[in-house]
Amino acid sequence: MNLAWLLFEDLSINARGKVTLYHFSKAKTDSVSLDPERVGQSSFSRREMNTSSVPRVFFYLDPEQREVMFQNPVYHLFYVEVPFGSIYNLREDSKGYKKQFASEQTGTVDFHALLKHLSGWNKLSGEGWTKTNPLYKGVYYNVGFDVVAWFDPITVTNFKLGNIISTYDERTDQ
Repeated sequence: MNLAWLLFEDLSINARGKVTLYHFSKAKTDSVSLDPERVGQSSFSRREMNTSSVPRVFFYLDPEQREVMFQNPVYHLFYVEVPFGSIYNLREDSKGYKKQFASEQTGTVDFHALLKHLSGWNKLSGEGWTKTNPLYKGVYYNVGFDVVAWFDPITVTNFKLGNIISTYDERTDQ
């Protein structure tokens, strides 16, 4: 099953070919700018950052599939619509990246190297992260629930039922 069908079946790709991503935050504002280099607030984010320190922001595809902590009313739901083609489906892995980054001895995937490859993020010794030649802006995978890790800074909008509009700046997706 490819990501397009999965999303169409579960959440739908809208008529403009975009996917809605959901994020929880304590912010009480209309919008929040998220920076992948400043991630790590939730327990899921901290666990994932132990797997790989590649800068990324985490989104849910279904706001009902969320960590228990986000059921607390101090967290507010935010959303953003992004182009479907900007997300790589790692579950399907049609380009064979998991095999490319798997150990020949154990078959274990080097998730850190794989994320660096997809995102274009690199870290030079003693320096911060730099970004060159990204293949995708995000990657879709499942960790007991569906998640998209997004590699670029992005602004999300406070969710207001019935008022989903695109907040993704299409000029950055060229």
